[in-house]
Amino acid sequence: MSGPQRIGVNASFTAGYLGEVPAEWQAALGGSHVAGLCCLSIISRTSFGPALTAFNPSSPASGTQLMAYPMGHETLGGCEDVGKLFNCATGVRGVVFVPGTRSVLVIGTLGLDGICYKSERGPSACRGTGGYAAVRYAATVWAYDAADLALVAQGQRQPWDVVPYATWTLPGLSASSAETVGGAAYDPTTSRLYVTQNGGDGSKPLIHVYTISGATAPPPTPDPEPEPTPVPTDAVVSAWSAWTPTGDWSICVAPGVQTRSEERTRTVVTPAANGGDTPALRETRVASQSCTLPTPAPDPDPVVIAPELHALIVAEIDRVLATWPRPKDGTPGAAGPVGPMGPRGETGATGPAGRDGASVSVDQVRALIDQLIATLRVVRE
Repeated sequence: MSGPQRIGVNASFTAGYLGEVPAEWQAALGGSHVAGLCCLSIISRTSFGPALTAFNPSSPASGTQLMAYPMGHETLGGCEDVGKLFNCATGVRGVVFVPGTRSVLVIGTLGLDGICYKSERGPSACRGTGGYAAVRYAATVWAYDAADLALVAQGQRQPWDVVPYATWTLPGLSASSAETVGGAAYDPTTSRLYVTQNGGDGSKPLIHVYTISGATAPPPTPDPEPEPTPVPTDAVVSAWSAWTPTGDWSICVAPGVQTRSEERTRTVVTPAANGGDTPALRETRVASQSCTLPTPAPDPDPVVIAPELHALIVAEIDRVLATWPRPKDGTPGAAGPVGPMGPRGETGATGPAGRDGASVSVDQVRALIDQLIATLRVVRE
């Protein structure tokens, strides 16, 4: 990692102090290092209190914000608050993550009283200044619990919901402005904390060395209250509309009934929530009504043949039959066995002479029918 780099998405919250994250906390916080910035002039663009973003040097722009107090979320205090954890006479210059503990130490200067802003009528500390100032200052440590920061990284808290579990004043370091503390660093091999005091040795900085011994973890952060299980709420719907036809009436069928399809609808007044149900918004039905069956067509009149026409047809049949060739006699068949003689019956009266039979082919029958049809057509015309 070299050259200018952007850490996170807003440089007004990150382009200041840097610190290393102990290996045991890197996965939980989302990075091997942290960066922060706060308390700039035109405070609306930055944080009202210490800010921290975790990042990895391989991809610094995709940092995870762990704590920040933007305008509208001044959890630690407002610009002119006295006796709180922040005011606009505050300066933050360093961050130290003590290995083997849950303590994240943010180091800077806090205005104690007489907070004013460019006021000639206010305390003398404000006269001729270009911004906020205080009558007295204290070199301050804001101690945060790393477990709280981990909850933010996991999305269970907002960055402005985190507050220090303790604060204290650095002994032996006299502060006269928000810029008194210039920076901080920690040596884990010697457990020494180094804090720079700007102008502490005339025009030169003075390095104050503190030993952190017997470091203990802060009280454990209670588990967050479980989110209440949302209660399913069913949708509220309007009343049904009137039944509306979706097609025409069918034809009338026995026993005098016709049908058509109809529907009715309703709308959602209040949507369902948390998995609640939404009732059906459309219903259909088949409606019916009585109807009059159409009058059937009358049967055709039967064909009545007048006696004269009947006689003419018979005469024509006789004429056609007379023209057909008589069949030739066939070869006699073998005589059958003689049966027993039955009793002699009485002699009956002589009947009328019969006609000779004739064998008729299928084609001849069809021809006869065609001639009859033709004759009938002529007669009817």
